[in-house]
Amino acid sequence: MIKKYIKIFLLIFILIHLTNARPEPLFNFAWLTDTHVGGRSGAVDLRAAVADVNSLNAIDFVIVSGDITELDINGYLDTAKTILEMLDVSYHVIPGNHDTKWSSSGTQKFLKLFGDSRFNFEYKGIRFIGVHQGPLLRMGDGYISPEDLRWLEKSLHEMKDPRQPVFLVTHYPIDNSVSNWYEYLSIVKPYNIQAILHGHGHRSCLTKYEGIPGVMSRSTLKGGAEAGGYTLAAVYPDSIVFRERQTGIQTLETWACLAITEKDYTCDTTQYPRPDLL
Repeated sequence: MIKKYIKIFLLIFILIHLTNARPEPLFNFAWLTDTHVGGRSGAVDLRAAVADVNSLNAIDFVIVSGDITELDINGYLDTAKTILEMLDVSYHVIPGNHDTKWSSSGTQKFLKLFGDSRFNFEYKGIRFIGVHQGPLLRMGDGYISPEDLRWLEKSLHEMKDPRQPVFLVTHYPIDNSVSNWYEYLSIVKPYNIQAILHGHGHRSCLTKYEGIPGVMSRSTLKGGAEAGGYTLAAVYPDSIVFRERQTGIQTLETWACLAITEKDYTCDTTQYPRPDLL
Protein backbone atom coordinates (compact mmCIF):
# COMPACT_ATOMS: atom_id res chain seq x y z
CA MET A 1 0.00 0.00 0.00
CA ILE A 2 2.85 2.40 0.90
CA LYS A 3 4.59 1.68 -2.40
CA LYS A 4 1.36 2.44 -4.23
CA TYR A 5 1.08 5.84 -2.55
CA ILE A 6 4.73 6.58 -3.29
CA LYS A 7 4.16 5.82 -6.98
CA ILE A 8 1.08 8.06 -7.03
CA PHE A 9 3.02 10.87 -5.32
CA LEU A 10 5.89 10.57 -7.80
CA LEU A 11 3.46 10.61 -10.73
CA ILE A 12 1.75 13.75 -9.40
CA PHE A 13 5.16 15.40 -8.84
CA ILE A 14 6.26 14.61 -12.39
CA LEU A 15 2.99 15.91 -13.84
CA ILE A 16 3.28 19.16 -11.87
CA HIS A 17 6.89 19.57 -12.97
CA LEU A 18 6.01 19.00 -16.62
CA THR A 19 3.10 21.42 -16.39
CA ASN A 20 5.28 24.18 -14.94
CA ALA A 21 8.32 23.47 -17.13
CA ARG A 22 9.31 26.35 -19.39
CA PRO A 23 9.18 25.44 -23.11
CA GLU A 24 12.30 25.69 -25.16
CA PRO A 25 12.99 29.24 -26.45
CA LEU A 26 12.51 30.11 -30.09
CA PHE A 27 16.13 31.23 -30.12
CA ASN A 28 18.94 32.61 -27.99
CA PHE A 29 21.41 35.39 -28.62
CA ALA A 30 24.43 36.76 -26.83
CA TRP A 31 24.72 40.51 -26.35
CA LEU A 32 28.12 42.15 -26.01
CA THR A 33 28.59 45.85 -25.44
CA ASP A 34 31.12 48.45 -24.32
CA THR A 35 34.08 46.19 -25.06
CA HIS A 36 36.52 49.14 -25.17
CA VAL A 37 39.32 47.40 -27.01
CA GLY A 38 42.41 49.54 -26.51
CA GLY A 39 41.56 50.16 -22.88
CA ARG A 40 43.32 48.41 -20.02
CA SER A 41 41.72 44.96 -20.42
CA GLY A 42 39.35 45.48 -23.34
CA ALA A 43 40.95 43.10 -25.85
CA VAL A 44 41.57 40.39 -23.23
CA ASP A 45 38.00 40.57 -21.93
CA LEU A 46 36.48 40.55 -25.42
CA ARG A 47 38.62 37.59 -26.46
CA ALA A 48 37.48 35.70 -23.35
CA ALA A 49 33.83 36.58 -24.04
CA VAL A 50 34.04 35.38 -27.64
CA ALA A 51 35.61 32.08 -26.54
CA ASP A 52 32.89 31.71 -23.90
CA VAL A 53 30.08 32.35 -26.41
CA ASN A 54 31.61 29.71 -28.68
CA SER A 55 31.57 27.21 -25.78
CA LEU A 56 27.81 27.58 -25.21
CA ASN A 57 25.14 25.58 -26.98
CA ALA A 58 22.26 27.08 -28.94
CA ILE A 59 23.52 30.65 -29.40
CA ASP A 60 21.99 31.72 -32.70
CA PHE A 61 23.73 35.08 -33.18
CA VAL A 62 25.50 37.90 -31.35
CA ILE A 63 24.60 41.58 -31.05
CA VAL A 64 27.33 44.13 -30.30
CA SER A 65 25.91 47.50 -29.25
CA GLY A 66 28.76 49.96 -29.49
CA ASP A 67 31.93 51.28 -27.90
CA ILE A 68 33.85 48.52 -29.59
CA THR A 69 37.05 50.44 -28.91
CA GLU A 70 38.35 52.90 -26.37
CA LEU A 71 39.37 55.15 -29.28
CA ASP A 72 39.49 54.74 -33.06
CA ILE A 73 43.30 54.95 -33.09
CA ASN A 74 46.32 52.64 -33.26
CA GLY A 75 44.53 49.79 -34.98
CA TYR A 76 42.13 49.17 -32.10
CA LEU A 77 39.24 48.64 -34.49
CA ASP A 78 41.32 46.11 -36.44
CA THR A 79 41.98 44.22 -33.22
CA ALA A 80 38.30 44.24 -32.28
CA LYS A 81 37.30 43.00 -35.73
CA THR A 82 39.86 40.20 -35.59
CA ILE A 83 38.50 39.02 -32.24
CA LEU A 84 34.83 39.24 -33.27
CA GLU A 85 35.60 37.25 -36.42
CA MET A 86 36.49 34.33 -34.12
CA LEU A 87 32.80 33.92 -33.26
CA ASP A 88 31.26 30.70 -34.53
CA VAL A 89 27.96 32.47 -35.22
CA SER A 90 27.04 35.65 -37.07
CA TYR A 91 27.24 38.99 -35.30
CA HIS A 92 25.57 42.36 -35.85
CA VAL A 93 27.38 45.49 -34.72
CA ILE A 94 26.92 49.24 -34.39
CA PRO A 95 29.50 51.80 -33.18
CA GLY A 96 29.30 53.80 -29.96
CA ASN A 97 30.48 57.24 -28.95
CA HIS A 98 34.03 56.01 -28.22
CA ASP A 99 34.25 54.73 -31.80
CA THR A 100 33.10 58.03 -33.29
CA LYS A 101 33.85 60.82 -30.83
CA TRP A 102 37.60 60.12 -30.88
CA SER A 103 38.08 58.83 -34.41
CA SER A 104 41.33 59.34 -36.27
CA SER A 105 39.62 58.08 -39.45
CA GLY A 106 36.56 60.33 -39.25
CA THR A 107 34.49 57.20 -38.52
CA GLN A 108 35.39 55.78 -41.93
CA LYS A 109 37.44 52.87 -40.64
CA PHE A 110 34.46 51.36 -38.86
CA LEU A 111 32.51 51.41 -42.13
CA LYS A 112 35.46 49.93 -44.00
CA LEU A 113 35.93 47.07 -41.54
CA PHE A 114 32.35 46.19 -40.67
CA GLY A 115 30.62 47.27 -43.88
CA ASP A 116 27.93 49.35 -42.19
CA SER A 117 27.15 51.23 -39.00
CA ARG A 118 23.58 49.90 -38.77
CA PHE A 119 21.72 46.63 -39.26
CA ASN A 120 18.25 45.32 -40.00
CA PHE A 121 17.49 41.61 -39.91
CA GLU A 122 14.69 39.21 -39.08
CA TYR A 123 15.09 36.00 -37.11
CA LYS A 124 12.23 33.56 -36.61
CA GLY A 125 9.60 36.26 -36.94
CA ILE A 126 11.34 38.87 -34.75
CA ARG A 127 13.01 41.93 -36.28
CA PHE A 128 16.16 43.60 -34.94
CA ILE A 129 17.11 47.10 -36.12
CA GLY A 130 20.30 48.78 -34.97
CA VAL A 131 21.41 52.34 -35.69
CA HIS A 132 24.14 54.41 -34.06
CA GLN A 133 23.86 57.84 -32.47
CA GLY A 134 27.18 59.43 -33.30
CA PRO A 135 28.27 61.89 -32.14
CA LEU A 136 29.17 63.33 -35.51
CA LEU A 137 31.46 65.99 -34.03
CA ARG A 138 34.48 65.37 -31.84
CA MET A 139 33.41 65.64 -28.17
CA GLY A 140 29.82 66.43 -29.21
CA ASP A 141 26.61 65.05 -27.77
CA GLY A 142 24.93 61.99 -29.16
CA TYR A 143 23.13 62.73 -32.41
CA ILE A 144 21.29 60.59 -34.96
CA SER A 145 22.03 61.79 -38.46
CA PRO A 146 19.12 62.68 -40.79
CA GLU A 147 20.13 59.91 -43.20
CA ASP A 148 20.03 57.34 -40.40
CA LEU A 149 16.61 58.57 -39.29
CA ARG A 150 15.35 58.31 -42.88
CA TRP A 151 16.83 54.81 -43.13
CA LEU A 152 15.15 53.80 -39.86
CA GLU A 153 11.78 55.16 -41.00
CA LYS A 154 12.11 53.40 -44.36
CA SER A 155 13.14 50.12 -42.72
CA LEU A 156 10.09 50.13 -40.48
CA HIS A 157 7.73 51.24 -43.22
CA GLU A 158 8.89 48.48 -45.58
CA MET A 159 8.27 45.60 -43.18
CA LYS A 160 5.92 43.09 -44.82
CA ASP A 161 3.98 42.90 -41.56
CA PRO A 162 3.69 46.38 -40.03
CA ARG A 163 2.85 44.78 -36.65
CA GLN A 164 5.89 42.53 -36.60
CA PRO A 165 7.59 42.51 -33.15
CA VAL A 166 10.72 44.71 -33.27
CA PHE A 167 13.69 45.08 -30.97
CA LEU A 168 15.66 48.27 -31.50
CA VAL A 169 19.38 48.34 -30.76
CA THR A 170 21.25 51.54 -29.91
CA HIS A 171 24.37 52.45 -28.00
CA TYR A 172 23.11 55.46 -26.08
CA PRO A 173 19.93 55.41 -24.05
CA ILE A 174 17.29 57.33 -26.01
CA ASP A 175 17.16 60.31 -23.67
CA ASN A 176 18.67 63.80 -23.52
CA SER A 177 22.16 62.35 -23.96
CA VAL A 178 21.10 62.19 -27.63
CA SER A 179 20.23 65.69 -28.81
CA ASN A 180 17.47 64.58 -31.21
CA TRP A 181 16.13 61.61 -29.22
CA TYR A 182 12.55 62.82 -29.76
CA GLU A 183 12.85 62.42 -33.55
CA TYR A 184 13.89 58.81 -33.09
CA LEU A 185 10.99 58.05 -30.75
CA SER A 186 8.45 59.79 -32.98
CA ILE A 187 9.47 57.48 -35.84
CA VAL A 188 9.34 54.23 -33.90
CA LYS A 189 6.31 54.76 -31.65
CA PRO A 190 3.64 53.73 -34.22
CA TYR A 191 5.24 50.28 -34.58
CA ASN A 192 5.22 47.14 -32.48
CA ILE A 193 8.43 47.98 -30.59
CA GLN A 194 9.14 45.47 -27.85
CA ALA A 195 12.17 47.19 -26.33
CA ILE A 196 15.23 49.33 -26.98
CA LEU A 197 18.40 47.38 -26.20
CA HIS A 198 21.37 49.62 -25.43
CA GLY A 199 24.72 49.89 -23.70
CA HIS A 200 26.69 52.96 -22.62
CA GLY A 201 26.01 52.64 -18.88
CA HIS A 202 28.16 49.52 -18.33
CA ARG A 203 25.58 47.88 -16.05
CA SER A 204 22.46 45.76 -16.38
CA CYS A 205 19.20 47.56 -15.68
CA LEU A 206 15.71 48.24 -16.98
CA THR A 207 14.82 51.70 -18.27
CA LYS A 208 11.90 53.28 -20.12
CA TYR A 209 11.68 55.86 -22.90
CA GLU A 210 8.25 57.50 -23.17
CA GLY A 211 6.62 54.16 -22.42
CA ILE A 212 8.94 52.01 -24.52
CA PRO A 213 10.86 49.51 -22.35
CA GLY A 214 14.63 49.91 -22.39
CA VAL A 215 17.18 47.28 -21.43
CA MET A 216 20.76 48.27 -20.66
CA SER A 217 23.43 45.57 -20.71
CA ARG A 218 26.57 45.35 -18.66
CA SER A 219 29.98 45.91 -20.26
CA THR A 220 32.20 42.96 -21.15
CA LEU A 221 34.95 44.58 -19.05
CA LYS A 222 35.80 42.82 -15.81
CA GLY A 223 36.90 45.95 -13.97
CA GLY A 224 37.88 44.78 -10.50
CA ALA A 225 35.97 41.48 -10.73
CA GLU A 226 37.35 38.02 -11.33
CA ALA A 227 36.00 37.96 -14.87
CA GLY A 228 34.06 40.06 -17.33
CA GLY A 229 30.60 39.25 -18.56
CA TYR A 230 27.83 39.84 -21.04
CA THR A 231 24.11 39.28 -21.49
CA LEU A 232 22.34 36.15 -22.67
CA ALA A 233 18.84 36.61 -24.07
CA ALA A 234 16.32 33.81 -24.57
CA VAL A 235 13.37 34.66 -26.82
CA TYR A 236 10.09 32.77 -26.30
CA PRO A 237 6.83 33.20 -28.23
CA ASP A 238 5.47 35.38 -25.42
CA SER A 239 8.52 36.86 -23.70
CA ILE A 240 12.23 37.61 -23.69
CA VAL A 241 14.40 36.69 -20.71
CA PHE A 242 17.74 38.32 -19.87
CA ARG A 243 20.49 36.69 -17.82
CA GLU A 244 24.01 37.80 -17.01
CA ARG A 245 26.79 35.48 -18.06
CA GLN A 246 29.99 35.69 -16.01
CA THR A 247 32.57 34.92 -18.66
CA GLY A 248 33.89 31.39 -18.34
CA ILE A 249 32.26 30.87 -14.93
CA GLN A 250 28.47 30.72 -14.77
CA THR A 251 25.13 32.03 -15.97
CA LEU A 252 23.27 33.91 -13.26
CA GLU A 253 19.54 33.85 -12.58
CA THR A 254 17.12 35.87 -14.74
CA TRP A 255 17.37 39.57 -13.93
CA ALA A 256 14.77 40.84 -16.40
CA CYS A 257 11.83 39.43 -18.33
CA LEU A 258 9.66 41.37 -20.77
CA ALA A 259 6.42 40.22 -22.36
CA ILE A 260 6.30 40.08 -26.15
CA THR A 261 2.87 41.48 -26.93
CA GLU A 262 1.14 43.78 -29.40
CA LYS A 263 2.28 47.31 -28.51
CA ASP A 264 1.55 50.81 -29.77
CA TYR A 265 2.97 53.86 -28.04
CA THR A 266 1.22 56.52 -30.08
CA CYS A 267 -1.19 58.81 -28.28
CA ASP A 268 -4.52 59.98 -29.65
CA THR A 269 -4.52 63.61 -28.54
CA THR A 270 -8.23 63.97 -29.34
CA GLN A 271 -8.92 62.06 -26.12
CA TYR A 272 -7.62 64.95 -24.06
CA PRO A 273 -9.04 68.48 -23.59
CA ARG A 274 -7.13 71.42 -25.00
CA PRO A 275 -4.95 73.21 -22.43
CA ASP A 276 -7.01 76.40 -22.80
CA LEU A 277 -10.14 74.50 -21.78
CA LEU A 278 -8.68 73.16 -18.53
